[in-house]
Amino acid sequence: MLRYILLLCDKEKVFRAALGLYDLDLAAKVGARAQKDPHEYVPWFEKLRELPVHMQRFQIDDYLGSQF
Repeated sequence: MLRYILLLCDKEKVFRAALGLYDLDLAAKVGARAQKDPHEYVPWFEKLRELPVHMQRFQIDDYLGSQF
């Protein structure tokens, strides 16, 4: 189903939507299926996982900015 969504929609928007759900596993799957460079998001996700939940959400919101 993820392949179908990525076929129909902009891959970057789907990635940002997955991040907006604060689900790092889903965002990583979307990034892999969207053929994003893992060097861009995997180290950042690893750093996020070490933070408390409220700080993770703050960092994600800061990344997404006002576009989401």
